[in-house]
Amino acid sequence: MPVWLVWILIAGLVLICAFYGLIYLNQDKVIFQTKALSSEAEQRYQDDAVSFERADGTRLQGWFRRHPDADAPLLIYYGGNAEEISWNLDPLKQLNASVLLINYRGYGQSGGKPSERALKDDALWLLDQISQQHAIPLQRIVVMGRSLGSGIASHVATQRPVAAVVLTTPFDSFPALARANYPRLPLAWLMTHRFESDQLAPTITQPMLNLIAGQDRIVPPAHARRLASLWQGSVTTQEFPQAGHIDIAEQPDYWPSIKRFINELPSLN
Repeated sequence: MPVWLVWILIAGLVLICAFYGLIYLNQDKVIFQTKALSSEAEQRYQDDAVSFERADGTRLQGWFRRHPDADAPLLIYYGGNAEEISWNLDPLKQLNASVLLINYRGYGQSGGKPSERALKDDALWLLDQISQQHAIPLQRIVVMGRSLGSGIASHVATQRPVAAVVLTTPFDSFPALARANYPRLPLAWLMTHRFESDQLAPTITQPMLNLIAGQDRIVPPAHARRLASLWQGSVTTQEFPQAGHIDIAEQPDYWPSIKRFINELPSLN
């Protein structure tokens, strides 16, 4: 083999390694697109603001709004990968439930650095804290996750006997999304945050509301349907044919469908 060809092959290999190295090193920035809390939202929702401190010193900030009816269920919301979640407080008023929204590490005014393990651990710890502090039984708590948050909500449902799960534009797993969107690139092998809800679904017995955006280009509907097919508990599917990944919450029947699902849960009545 000519020397010049050897050097070309070596240069090509170096470029390939550098390309995948950059992907590996920058995946956190792609997956966790942290957002700050606006001063307007901070002032608007200050009466409901709460904060919790983890054992590692990380302070998690968000909002807890208790329903006037002490027997009302509690809904805990987990946001998407680029979502500062305070905007949900107003539409959540229409639910006959108390609500807890805590921004992930690095989001809003929460400290720390996000990771799959940290977010899942935080979610379980916060659930236990709010349940104990306000004497809310786990069986009267509904967990809701949007996009990335669907992986958090699914994890919580495997670890605690919550009443039900609401998933908006959910996915089966990050590796499955990578294989579907980039079939010729071995991205799944590089992922350190995998969020493999498809491995959890067969063990989850709680009922699930599956909210699908028909025009979703970020998480194509097939991934939400596959997750639902693996779910052990009962599944109620609501598809919004004209909705995309971002604007699904703007669909007229989006919040009412969540309200109906919670109101009709036998375990809460």
